[in-house]
Parts: sequence; C-alpha cells; structure tokens
Amino acid sequence: MDEHPNEQALNETLPAAATPVPKSDGFGKPDSPRQRQRGPRVRVVLRPRPRESRLPGASPEQTALWFVQQFTRQYPRLTRADKKLLLARIQRQVPPYPRPGRPCRTDVTQALQFEGEGVSRKEIYRRLGKATREEQHALREAMRQRKARSRKRDKSATVTPTNPA
Repeated sequence: MDEHPNEQALNETLPAAATPVPKSDGFGKPDSPRQRQRGPRVRVVLRPRPRESRLPGASPEQTALWFVQQFTRQYPRLTRADKKLLLARIQRQVPPYPRPGRPCRTDVTQALQFEGEGVSRKEIYRRLGKATREEQHALREAMRQRKARSRKRDKSATVTPTNPA
C-alpha cells in the first residue's frame, strides 16, 4: 500500500466529483502519462488563514523585545559598529519613514495655527513657553521662513497673455 493513512482518510471523505491527480515520484513530478493510474487520489489545497502579523506580541514593544532576544541569540558577538548599522537600517525601513530635509518643528506648527486663529504674538509666546527674547526671536524667524516656503510652493506658474498690437 503506497498511500499514507491521512491521504486515504481524505480520499474517503471527499466527494466522488473531485478531480483526480496523477501519482508522483515524490519530488513533485508526475509519472509518465502511460503509467498514470486513474483513481480516487485528489489534490487538496489548504490555504492558511491570513494573520495580521507574523511577529509575536500584541504591541510593537513586545515584538521589539522578541526581536532583540532572537537577534542576540543568533548573533552573540555583534560589534558596536554592526549594532549601529543595524539600528540605522531598522530606522530607515520601519515607519514613519525619514523625509529629506530638516525635521518639522511642532512649536512652529502650533504657533502658525494660533496665528491663523487670530491669537496675538505675545499670547502665542506665553502658550508655547517662549520666555526669553532669543527663544521668541527664533520662533518668529522660523514662522516667517515656513510662511515664505509655503508661499513659494503654492505659487503656480502664471501665464501672462500677450497683448495683441
């Protein structure tokens, strides 16, 4: 008997209308067409249920802890330079992805929102905790630069019509 017990049980439970599959030599190739035997052998395709994540853990912190444990077990003699390269690679590959340019300052964003709501500059400084003149000047300058940059981006290509003579 060349069938496995599980295959035999599957063949008995499946309906007779199932498609027969040629026997194979065990490496995925079917036998030559002359040697194929017609019979109750069928192909059953079981698809695993999709999972949200392949990594264990309910939170990113737990998954990171699992990753660190696996990594230290697999690479016990990791150098400081290798660790630095690894962390840089993870930082580039995991969202939020780094964007080119200087990172956006949240205090400038909040100040521009307050200014859009009509809050006075003195009140903006107070709300954001900018007490010294240097901090206030830096914030004011950053707001000015961001406004200028957004104006430059928003400017569409204007076409001036030619005046017929």
